[in-house]
Amino acid sequence: MYSISSCSAKYSFNMKEKVELETLEKTFTYIDKNKFRFIGLTFATCFDKLQTDDKSALSYIKDFSPKSPFAIYKVKVNDRSEIEELTPITTFGNKDKEIENILKKNMIVDRPGFDDAFQQEYLILFLYNKENIDKKYAEVINSER
Repeated sequence: MYSISSCSAKYSFNMKEKVELETLEKTFTYIDKNKFRFIGLTFATCFDKLQTDDKSALSYIKDFSPKSPFAIYKVKVNDRSEIEELTPITTFGNKDKEIENILKKNMIVDRPGFDDAFQQEYLILFLYNKENIDKKYAEVINSER
């Protein structure tokens, strides 16, 4: 049983937090509706092995205007955690081939610490963070939240 009184703490969301929550709500709704596609797979993150400054190559994609705020890829990795194959589960709907080329060429999958050493396939969730376009050290397309 739950109750709320006039003494209960209240929290007010700012617009940035509201947008982030709406993105996460859409993402988790999609995952829940399509969970059968993810059976036996683990979500992982990745990083740009060729990154030389404050952002990865994904954040430098020109004229990026996604139709969806998130994308999910199934990736197969080699023993060095490099992406050998990738299958789009859902995409941003804009610049998808460019994103896929960057993933194959630049990214290293950061395997979860509890991972079975023999697992070669993972899911990677990317979120679009429009508010980070002009921020230093903040990714526009990010697999870590």
